[in-house]
Amino acid sequence: MNNPRLMNITLYAVLLALGLTGLARSDTITAVVGLGLSLAFDPFDPNVPFPQRALWQRSILTVQVLFVIGVITRELWSRFG
Repeated sequence: MNNPRLMNITLYAVLLALGLTGLARSDTITAVVGLGLSLAFDPFDPNVPFPQRALWQRSILTVQVLFVIGVITRELWSRFG
């Protein structure tokens, strides 16, 4: 793939699907890895600073980060709480 943006979108989609599959199978580790790593491959324009992005793009990424933090917190709480 010569187009880095297309590669980012593809990797984001694959890892997002992996994370959602992990959630569907109640496999917390797979879900956190997939959803967390997908954030590294920004599907939007990575050259645009976060505060200057459209509201819907910021919302998607923020909700995804909060969801990953929530899943990690829930898993830690169930093991050590």
